[in-house]
Amino acid sequence: VEKSTGRLHAQFNQNGADTGRFSSSDPNLQNIPRDGGIRCMFKASDGMYLVGADFSQQEPRILAHLCGDENMINAYKSGKDLYSTMASIAFHVPYEDCKEFNSDGTTNKEGKKRRSHIKGIVLGLMYGRGDASVAENLGITIEEAKDLSKSLFEGFPKMKSYIENCKIQAKEKGYTTTLWGRRRY
Repeated sequence: VEKSTGRLHAQFNQNGADTGRFSSSDPNLQNIPRDGGIRCMFKASDGMYLVGADFSQQEPRILAHLCGDENMINAYKSGKDLYSTMASIAFHVPYEDCKEFNSDGTTNKEGKKRRSHIKGIVLGLMYGRGDASVAENLGITIEEAKDLSKSLFEGFPKMKSYIENCKIQAKEKGYTTTLWGRRRY
């Protein structure tokens, strides 16, 4: 808290994370819990606005572009939620049964669970986590994680080949690169 203003200030780091993502510290204002009323404690100065923003599904959107998987791209083009689309394919159930919310706005508990599991698997695979690590994180068995990964890759084959090629290139070169050539060793 700044003594002269009585307001909370944080450090914003343009290249603060190892992955090159924007971060904040002292305190980390990017991870304020939604529950418990903590977010209500933040207030803009009089006459000012506090704005929150999120890049919805940023990582899989970039993955869809990089790998060129038609099923991923078509989900976006048709306005569908990608994680729900992926869950539908991996769990072999209709898309509507994998959405977080029902059409009346109520929570779809099973759909939310399926979507959440696939989101964890997709992000885990993208960041190089194995089935055992993903299973532990999601609270499922390793066999369940393997089966979901397999179903996911069958439905989105270019995603699998892209991830595998990235791993091969990383081993050969010792680094990967972003779209703009930034190296991650």
